[in-house]
Amino acid sequence: MCSEIANRPCPCSGAVAKGKLPGAWLWPGESESGHRELTWLRKGLAKLCKQAGVLVVCPHGLRGTHATLAEEAGTAGEAVARQLGHTSHRVTEDHYLERGTVERARGRAVLQVVR
Repeated sequence: MCSEIANRPCPCSGAVAKGKLPGAWLWPGESESGHRELTWLRKGLAKLCKQAGVLVVCPHGLRGTHATLAEEAGTAGEAVARQLGHTSHRVTEDHYLERGTVERARGRAVLQVVR
């Protein structure tokens, strides 16, 4: 059975946005414009990975992790593609999913029907 993840912000983002005007920065930088330096996310994620004692990954790599975990959990491929901003699931499958993810998900779906 396939499920779709609703298109809504996560609860933590909602809490951060509470009381802010539409269009305001959720996590503003120190600059006058509110922009952050280009490397802030990469550096922050590397710091968190090191603190957790896990392999340091880049933020973009988390897109593949998200896509693979979502599909393995039974989320519809088209929904995963939309979450990543793709117009086609083929792009997601070719560039972001761990090899064999679609086949494993299909196999699990068939087993659920057979049982």
